[in-house]
Amino acid sequence: TAMQAILNSRTAMQAIILSQTALDVIRANNNAWPSFINSNALTRREVPPMTSNTTPEGIASASSSYGSGYEAFRAFDKNMSIWASAYGATTNQWLRYDFPVEVFVHTVEVRNRADSAAYGARNVRVQRSSDGINWETVAEVTLSNANTDPQTIYVSRSGYARMWRLFIVDNYGGSEAYIHELNFIGFQKEV
Repeated sequence: TAMQAILNSRTAMQAIILSQTALDVIRANNNAWPSFINSNALTRREVPPMTSNTTPEGIASASSSYGSGYEAFRAFDKNMSIWASAYGATTNQWLRYDFPVEVFVHTVEVRNRADSAAYGARNVRVQRSSDGINWETVAEVTLSNANTDPQTIYVSRSGYARMWRLFIVDNYGGSEAYIHELNFIGFQKEV
């Protein structure tokens, strides 16, 4: 089909990523969106399993941390350890990953803290930045704290950025904000 030809074309995919109108049309179509985010025309990027805030690549950081064993990279290690904010820091907290290249993120996966439900993130914003100072909100959702399954947030904002974060507006009432796992998935900007 014509749509499949477009999704198999590197040039067409890059044009779609740079066009908010095209992304809106694709996102509104329940058949086109899954095909778009699973296209093989562009290089797929996601956060690798992190073993420190800078290993194996990129940089993981957070607004605060409860301490040793709860560092930012723990939310990106793919093994269900936990990032926790500092004690009493339950609003306006964030977890950030800086890719080594610019990425169009289309999917954010969040595994909330459901075994201690009050600590789970509630209202969150997906944000991106090219300078680490000015942040653009590209999605806003309310996360559930009722299960430990990953929750998916789809992003359909045109353009690329190196720096991505999950901004936690508030949690469900606990004394810290916890995230088990976080992943940013998308396409690398081709040169």
